[in-house]
Amino acid sequence: MGPQLVSGRRDARGDIVTATRKQSAPKPESKPEIYTVVEGDKLRAAVDFLKRKIVENISIVPVLHLIHAEARSGVLYLMATDLDVAARVELPCSGIGLHPILLDAKALSAVLSATKGAEVLIDRQAKDVKLHVGARTFTLPSGGDPEEFPKVSLVPPSSSAPPAVAYDPVELDAALTFLLPACSTDVSRHNMSGIFHDGTILAATDTYRLHIADVGVKIERGKDESGILPAKAGEALRAAVRMVKVKDAEVRLVRVRDTRGTESAVSAFYTVCSSAKTDVIVRLRAREVEGTFPPVRNVIPKPATWSADEGVRVSVEGTSLAAALELAGKVSTEPMYKRVCLAVQGRELEVTAKSIETGGSFSEAVSAEIDRGNGKVLSCNGVYLQQAVEDIGGKLVQIEAKDDKTGPIMVTAPGTPERKGWLAILMPMTK
Repeated sequence: MGPQLVSGRRDARGDIVTATRKQSAPKPESKPEIYTVVEGDKLRAAVDFLKRKIVENISIVPVLHLIHAEARSGVLYLMATDLDVAARVELPCSGIGLHPILLDAKALSAVLSATKGAEVLIDRQAKDVKLHVGARTFTLPSGGDPEEFPKVSLVPPSSSAPPAVAYDPVELDAALTFLLPACSTDVSRHNMSGIFHDGTILAATDTYRLHIADVGVKIERGKDESGILPAKAGEALRAAVRMVKVKDAEVRLVRVRDTRGTESAVSAFYTVCSSAKTDVIVRLRAREVEGTFPPVRNVIPKPATWSADEGVRVSVEGTSLAAALELAGKVSTEPMYKRVCLAVQGRELEVTAKSIETGGSFSEAVSAEIDRGNGKVLSCNGVYLQQAVEDIGGKLVQIEAKDDKTGPIMVTAPGTPERKGWLAILMPMTK
């Protein structure tokens, strides 16, 4: 790498005085009055996050295709919103600053794809912005008047002292990966279109499957109430945790009820930052889904109440079962019909699938520990089972069912301590 610009001070002649190290953003030919310098990799990651998780959620409102950029007091603020979810990324920067400007998210992302390893000097002109990256200069037009961008507060009001919850970032990242596939996409089931949380568990369901995760939340202030985070906000939250780097992140949730007007809505404010609090900070705000989530605890099977000879209980290596299920899923090209059968035979679990289009079939026997249910056959959606087995993350997964014909199938990872309290419940497919 070459030299890097680390100072924006001017001398008596008006020239920019720079100190150098490794590689620098270049000194523009026309000396800017207002500029800021930011690390290219962090800027590219921030813009890519906003474009993929916020901007691309909408398509008909022109101003929502833009990113609002502003720099002051050593921080570059980049914000985007689709009116339901808003996100702001805060990056450390140097330089004089940057007045508010709107930039097309897609164009900005395309330009920054060429900035690997280099610092970027952002130079605000009258009607456009110049990005100086190494020997290259890119010019992007302003997207319009920044005053037209939606006014969204990303910081919860401190005066009301609402309940605050802290999440373990590693567990939250894994839990969101586990839960998001189970969120309903049926418009008639709006109350299931997100992730339920109540301070103890996180849950998601589309009525065909139910995923539950205990992520060990810490109540920092007040008493957390239950709510439903929209699925797209969950996607953005997971991406934010990964961008900040999962192991070094801190994640806090503050829920605020807005009682103004005729409706009472709840906004969820998430703050994701590095543990050092000196690096990237991501703030998310989402309006929670209205409605009542199904009483998930009422449908959880209770194996402890089953008789010794009742039902099915099988332990199997997760990676082997997931691989067999993936192959079984290739037999049928019909997305709505991915039925697989699990036959308990001796010390094996036989995975079988049949195509209703071609008549083709698949069969593979996976080594298993049979606790009960020898000779019985379970059937369910193979894609759902594969996702549950892969995302629950245990080396050994346990499959249980009280009734091998009509009862729900429960998947857990009892031998993995960090997955205690995690389970997937799948409805059976009998035809």
